Amino acid sequence: MSPTDEQARPAAMEPQTTWVNRRDRLASFFHKVGRVESALRAHLGDALDPEITDRLDSTSKALLHSSFRIMVFGDFSSGKSTLINALIKRELLPTKENPTTAFTTVLTHGEREQAFLFRDLEYPHRIRPETVGINEFREAVELQFDADDILRDSPYVMGELRAPLPMLADGVELIDSAGTNENPARERVTLHFLPQADAVIFVTLARGSFKDREQSHYLTLMKRMGFEDLFFVVNQMDIIRKNSDRDDVRRRCRQIASEHTSNVDERLFFVSAADYLDRLGGADRVDESADGVDALREALLAFCRTERARVKLLKPADFLRREIVLLRDSISERRALLARDVDQLAKDLNAQRGLEQTLLQSRDQIRQVVEQWCADTSEGIRRAMEGHLTRVAEDIPSWGRDMREPLKVRLASFKASRRWEDAIDTIKGRLEITLQKSILDFASTDLAAYLDARQQQLIDLLMPMLRTYSDDLGHLQQTLARTSTEIPDEELRRWLRSMSAHVPDRVLARTSPLLSWSNFGQATVQTGVGGAAIAGLAASGLLGWVLVPIGLTAGSIVATAKVIARRRLRDNAVQMFADAVAEERAEIAQAYADQYTSHIQDLPDVIDHQLESRLTTLLTGARNIVELQGDQTAVEEQRRILDALDKDLTQVDMELIELITPLHPER
Repeated sequence: MSPTDEQARPAAMEPQTTWVNRRDRLASFFHKVGRVESALRAHLGDALDPEITDRLDSTSKALLHSSFRIMVFGDFSSGKSTLINALIKRELLPTKENPTTAFTTVLTHGEREQAFLFRDLEYPHRIRPETVGINEFREAVELQFDADDILRDSPYVMGELRAPLPMLADGVELIDSAGTNENPARERVTLHFLPQADAVIFVTLARGSFKDREQSHYLTLMKRMGFEDLFFVVNQMDIIRKNSDRDDVRRRCRQIASEHTSNVDERLFFVSAADYLDRLGGADRVDESADGVDALREALLAFCRTERARVKLLKPADFLRREIVLLRDSISERRALLARDVDQLAKDLNAQRGLEQTLLQSRDQIRQVVEQWCADTSEGIRRAMEGHLTRVAEDIPSWGRDMREPLKVRLASFKASRRWEDAIDTIKGRLEITLQKSILDFASTDLAAYLDARQQQLIDLLMPMLRTYSDDLGHLQQTLARTSTEIPDEELRRWLRSMSAHVPDRVLARTSPLLSWSNFGQATVQTGVGGAAIAGLAASGLLGWVLVPIGLTAGSIVATAKVIARRRLRDNAVQMFADAVAEERAEIAQAYADQYTSHIQDLPDVIDHQLESRLTTLLTGARNIVELQGDQTAVEEQRRILDALDKDLTQVDMELIELITPLHPER
């Protein structure tokens, strides 16, 4: 398609062009480069990097499946589901006064209503989702109580709901989290989704807004994860009747929100989601705060159209430009080899066998260093986590003092109904949440700093070896192709940082909302990832919730209590939990280290392959030229094809530059 065609005009410069149009236009460039790569491979064979095809295909698929994920985050019963219903202008999610949401739900746009329920977070590798009707979905997502008014655990961990929703039509997804500070299993799923979000709406109640635990833990965690511009929603403003009280709430919320967002005027909203829905239903008189919902919706969509769209297009576009450079370098090298005298090239190949062996030995040495680094890093994580758990076990008894009020109602019913198991489960749930938060905080500080130091150590160990390998490879290239590409030290360091960064270089074509920490796979290789990159830590397993093998039973605790009283029950349960953590700390720490190791175990193979690939393509290309035996007809045909393919790549690159230039922040 000519760049002068209407469809080829740069989408970023057309205000009416949607995100989906821009994304699809960029995907078409991937397709064009893929066709050039296939044609080039037909002539170069193994002299072309064998992984280029997979990289282009995987990143293109990830791009086409990419979306904007907006997560609604906050304590249970803060009105998150009601807020989402107000944003989409439809009462699709169930809402009640008591905690309602049993699991995290992802809302997406669809031509017709569809609902899916997941029992596992690892779909499609384990359990496929169940397809259900909307009414069945609403019933499943609502927390259920048994005959004794005790909450029943849901068999599902996540749901996906598709419906014709105009707000979500342009690739936007809303994540309705199950809430925090209520149930450890549901909170675990909430935190699982957090690194995948492009934007977070932090919901707090007007009465009692920004509780201490919200500020000290969740807001700090989000800041470390890179959410520099949170959206804050202060819900249920309608219950604050006095204007003076409303002014106090606004003043306090602005002060706190300003610490976590760069532009509080565009990121803080005071709303009454329920009143907004009442107005949609025809109510005449609603609180003025209902207007905040429309302002929030517009701010979210503007964010997706501008800042986030820019990032989501620039990353894969920059990746594609790097692939174009690699392909053009391959063309240039083949042209240089075609210009060589075949007999002399054969002699040079034979004379450089010693250097070839030296390069192979260097690769082996580099691999050994990386393998040892991986083993030592895993052991360091294990030791650090075991030490942390030792200290935590000593602190756990003090946690019980904070439980009196949260357990008051449940333990009162316990005395009357003798539901020991429910009381113990409640205590254990509170302790597990606190323990897992302690692990998250430790991972985001001490372990992150440790990994930064380990990463730097690997760079220091490998830099001299890579410098030698690069120089030897450059000498071989100069001898065979009469050209040489000098690689600066900083480029080698950048490559090493990307290889050993906390964020693994994965590509997953998303078939459900669960399968990828980021939407761009190969395009999201991060360089120089710092210890504060908590999203990266989550991707590498460091923020995973390790199963704590601690069992608290009613019999074991009540048997040790001479008096069945609220404090005695609590204190015995807390002490037994502390003892179990101390006893199992080595096992927990090993499981944690194993979880991280599973994400770095391929690092030796990845580095080794990349070193081997460049050597193989150079030698294979030279040998292919020798095999032509001076056939000038074949040589000229290859030159003609190479010229045509190079021209095609140049054309794509020009169109790509035209597309992304308006998106760069410096413009």
